[in-house]
Amino acid sequence: MLAAPHHRVWVLDGGGSMAGGRPAPDGMSPDGMSPDGMSPDGIGPDGIGPEGERRSRRHLASLLLSTAGVIEGLTGIASIPLEPYVDIASMELFYLDVGGWGWVQLLVGVATALTGLAVLLDRRATTVAAIVTATVSVGLGILLLPYHPLATWMTAMLAAVAVWLLAGQLRAASRTSASRV
Repeated sequence: MLAAPHHRVWVLDGGGSMAGGRPAPDGMSPDGMSPDGMSPDGIGPDGIGPEGERRSRRHLASLLLSTAGVIEGLTGIASIPLEPYVDIASMELFYLDVGGWGWVQLLVGVATALTGLAVLLDRRATTVAAIVTATVSVGLGILLLPYHPLATWMTAMLAAVAVWLLAGQLRAASRTSASRV
């Protein structure tokens, strides 16, 4: 059996106990894994420990949020020079100018992309800021859904998954800090 250098290898003898006749530690199965699949040093069966999993979730959230921000920013840039929409409903004429909303969308997109990158700093404040900007981005997308449906759905889904990942990070961090007290 090959194992990564940071793994502890448990050798079993024929009787189901550790090599040398030592019984398995409390809560561990004879193969050295706990019931949740973690080895005694906190490494999972896939070779990724809790810190590595946390880091990969943070990186994925950063990538998703930055991508959503770039898409939203590009959609905002595309909306700025548009002529007003004309809507004729029940014998009334409406001129709808979304150019101003294009500037708002550009600013929110830039803020979302920057906070997405800031998530990599692994600070609680950047995580909260990223969740807030992603929420604002989704809210703005809902307002502009009739004008840019495809871009809105893409940014909303990317931002929603990023918020889910970041909220899990905040929950895990608060549980860890509460257990240290």
